[in-house]
Amino acid sequence: MSFRHGGKTLELIPFEASGRRGIDLPRDRLIKQISLNFDADLVVTDPGAGVAGTVAQDSVLHLMPRIEVIGNGSIVLFRGDSRGLYFKNMFEYGTINTIVVPGAGTAATYPVDFEINIDFENNVGLVPGDSFLNAPAYTTLKLNILWAACAVCFDSDHTMVDTIAANFGVTPVIYESTEPVARLVRIQDVIEKEITATTANFPVDLPLGDRIYQDAMFMTTDVDTGVAVRESDIVNYINLKTDDTFRHFDRIPWIHLERINKRDCSLEVQKDGLAYLKLLEQGRITSGLQVIDTNSARLNFDVTVGTGETVLKVYTDAILPA
Repeated sequence: MSFRHGGKTLELIPFEASGRRGIDLPRDRLIKQISLNFDADLVVTDPGAGVAGTVAQDSVLHLMPRIEVIGNGSIVLFRGDSRGLYFKNMFEYGTINTIVVPGAGTAATYPVDFEINIDFENNVGLVPGDSFLNAPAYTTLKLNILWAACAVCFDSDHTMVDTIAANFGVTPVIYESTEPVARLVRIQDVIEKEITATTANFPVDLPLGDRIYQDAMFMTTDVDTGVAVRESDIVNYINLKTDDTFRHFDRIPWIHLERINKRDCSLEVQKDGLAYLKLLEQGRITSGLQVIDTNSARLNFDVTVGTGETVLKVYTDAILPA
């Protein structure tokens, strides 16, 4: 009897400090999801009178500032960072993923790891199979990782020497199927903007076209001792409107969104600087934010600037015709 679905481990993508590495993804079946498993030893050595500093918030999640799945050399199917993807998984699965961070910044060898998952199946909709990635439809399909320097695991007071050997890295595990051939494709991307002043009207425009937005995740950070720390007091209210007239969400308090996220996503702990806006009604794709016939789609935020470099990231999740 045939068995139409399964999984396999792909080749290791080696760690390369401040470098970019990638692999070709298989294109013979439909891709449901890709699990990225980072597992390494972080070696901290003292160059002489080194300062340990403090382990950064989210620590090892800073090591992949860019993750991409690119089709045909230019089509962005997924773009994000390991920190954002980790927390988007949290909202969508209702639980935190695996993570092990260094215990301190002193000289030692620290096992570090985390697991994050790129979903192409529509796990936020009623029918996950609606958006399996039709890999055979692309002439090339690449998974690219941009690595950061190891020092991002610690604050700016840390002056030790930090290394991860090239025999460590991220191991992708891909889950595939042969049916159903999807009529839709899921595109996940990120928009990043710096907040430079307190204002009641901080705009983020959403790309238009033949697409339906099904959710958006927001992350707000403020830099403290060289670390972009997640802060919940940056955004006060959230608005979403199209064509500058129709208000889909009107002055939704950030704290309210945090609280309903904790309830609706079954979260044990509410995390600072994160909020998740569901745009589907009862998981039905057609109920999402359709922008095919609109002239503009804009998120407007009432914001308070922080004390350092204040950044808002909007992680978008849209469905397009395949």
